[in-house]
Amino acid sequence: KSTLENFSFLIKDEQQKIITIQPGKHVISSDLIIPAGYKVFASDNSSLDLINKAKIITYSPLFFSGTDDEYYLIESSDLTGQGIGLINAPGSVFNNVLFKNMPTILDKQWRRSGYITCYESKITLEHCHFNNSKAKSVLNLIHSDYTINECLFQDIMNDALDIDFSQGTIAHTAFENNGKAINSAMSKMDLTSISISGAKDKAIVLKEASQLSAEALQIKNSTNGIWAENNTTVYIQNSTISNVDKGIFVSGEEAFVTTHVLKFEKVGRPCEVSTSSHVKINGKAIDPIK
Repeated sequence: KSTLENFSFLIKDEQQKIITIQPGKHVISSDLIIPAGYKVFASDNSSLDLINKAKIITYSPLFFSGTDDEYYLIESSDLTGQGIGLINAPGSVFNNVLFKNMPTILDKQWRRSGYITCYESKITLEHCHFNNSKAKSVLNLIHSDYTINECLFQDIMNDALDIDFSQGTIAHTAFENNGKAINSAMSKMDLTSISISGAKDKAIVLKEASQLSAEALQIKNSTNGIWAENNTTVYIQNSTISNVDKGIFVSGEEAFVTTHVLKFEKVGRPCEVSTSSHVKINGKAIDPIK
């Protein structure tokens, strides 16, 4: 059920099917439910503050845009806001948006665990900054397409990205001080010029037939590098893993891992294979541990 009428800062143009969030600092203290059939625009260096366990659930795409000098701010000042759910919302774009103070998501009704959850949607993130999250994941992608470019995920307690049954690209993006940077299941991703530092658990986890292609990937100063499990396919070139305990760990059945010009620097165990998978590091086959 739509709750648009509860928010005076929303301007609705029924003829154009456009909803505009007026400039200003807006507090959302009850759930904002946006029905399908609209485009929702927000800009002008304004902000949304989700408090009192409020959330935004939208069936229409969001177009939020700040500037290079001042981000559009989405936060939860009382650390209770329940984030954003995009459901069958094609083509959302966030450009120069700062998300901060993201609490744990406790949403049994919608079964969300990510601060931003995309279900059967498409999303583009450009020049966005995500800071201070206690949610299970900052961005949970489910059956969705995504493009992430020149973003920063910083001080994330758990997963920065939780990607399920989705595909997309991530480029020129940094992950700093996260639990995991990327946690993927049944998904496909292309990474270019990615920096991951300070991952407390694992930098990248690939499960259940996930596919990863990466170039110019840097993983450093983390507990572990890449974890590849059942039926995953990994191709990495021109990349570096440094100052970690385990560089690449392969487990489960029939994983395929191939690297070209992958450098290991100050790595306790560069590559460990626990089962009958197919692993070739810089042209050298790696046998399973017996």
